[in-house]
Amino acid sequence: MDTFGTLTTQDQLAFFDRDLLERALPTLFFAGFGQPRNIPKNTGRKVSYRRFNSLTTVTSALSEGVTPAAASLSNAEVIGTAAQYGNYVQVSDFMDMSGIDKVMSESGELISENAGQSVDQIIRAEVVTGTSVGYATGSARTSQDASNPITLAAVKKRVRTLQANNAMPFRGSRSEANGQGGLYVGIIHPYMWHDLTNDTDIKDTMKYSNPEQLWNFELPIAGGVAWYVSTHAPLFAAGGSGGVDVYAALIFGKNAFGVVDVAGSGRFRTIAKPLGSAGAADPLDQRATLGWKAYQLPKVLNNNFFTRFEAGVAA
Repeated sequence: MDTFGTLTTQDQLAFFDRDLLERALPTLFFAGFGQPRNIPKNTGRKVSYRRFNSLTTVTSALSEGVTPAAASLSNAEVIGTAAQYGNYVQVSDFMDMSGIDKVMSESGELISENAGQSVDQIIRAEVVTGTSVGYATGSARTSQDASNPITLAAVKKRVRTLQANNAMPFRGSRSEANGQGGLYVGIIHPYMWHDLTNDTDIKDTMKYSNPEQLWNFELPIAGGVAWYVSTHAPLFAAGGSGGVDVYAALIFGKNAFGVVDVAGSGRFRTIAKPLGSAGAADPLDQRATLGWKAYQLPKVLNNNFFTRFEAGVAA
């Protein structure tokens, strides 16, 4: 019988952790590209991200025998406080025994999926606060419409901004979930992705260099960006001209934002409470729960290493 009443060993409880990896982690695009920070146990909830500012370049020659003035050191600091998030479901013994579905195992899958999507959106909510923004038309979100979708030319301008700000591209390979060698990372909504891959310059390039990629709807590396499609890319419902939806492509370099692991607990973990574990609070062993809990502190670390492009989508 598939019931929490039998989940009493570490091997049995580990089933949910394996399920967590299979269902939740593939959605964590934002968490995968954040600069990791660890808060050791019993050291409080605050994290201070600090960096020394670059020194002013020297373009004047030294005067013979004269000691120049010392350069001044300065630093920038970003401080944040970790918060706790979580969710759980409760299942009765009667539901588990009489239900047609495998309630407990299905609940484990749902909780895992909910954890992954929740953490991804928590991080996205911070990343989207970056102030480096470009628009397909005009200079505001309210000006966007369906006649001005995202284009390769617009992407290249946003990449130009990152390069001018000395934002470092990611290293490694895209399959390793930490970027593409020498490229920035872009997270884009499926609707916006359709417009980008419909750009004439991209279509012509793919037509001759890799037509199979074009017909299989594979996302190309375009404009110096390794693209990832996600429905978690920002959507501003009815935010554009005439109430059209506005979508945003997020493009960033290495160390643009940070994510936190509290006391080595991981970004989230599942918690199973079997039937009877509540003691006198559940005297007839009627209730079991399965939930997840996470500590999160996403922070934009350097606005110059991040940019957002907003546009409507073609009808």
